[in-house]
Amino acid sequence: MGKWMTIDNKRELIRKHAATPAMTQAQLAKWAKKEFRLRDPPARNPISDLLRNAGTIMKEAYGQGKRRKPLKVKAPALKRRLEDWIEKAEQRGLSFAIVQDMEKRAQLSPTSCAKAAMLSTK
Repeated sequence: MGKWMTIDNKRELIRKHAATPAMTQAQLAKWAKKEFRLRDPPARNPISDLLRNAGTIMKEAYGQGKRRKPLKVKAPALKRRLEDWIEKAEQRGLSFAIVQDMEKRAQLSPTSCAKAAMLSTK
């Protein structure tokens, strides 16, 4: 049993509301608890927030999958540089294991990844 609704769960709840607009927020909360196997039904305020922000949540840019909140990039320039470096590395036939290692480093510490990328291009 989960405690939180995932992004996919939120989208499914929004679709359920669109398909059956007569359901109250309390009914939607009970449905969500049963459908998503939640420990507790979502409170009325989160349901209200989901329905109010449905347009944003349904967009692909909001995120994917099992996360409960979308990822926010804190260093967009570094992310672009890393993506460019990975693309160039794959084009040169660099081992994918090394690329995966670089991605892990990026998640742990963006500065260590940037340093490693600079060293590997020298």
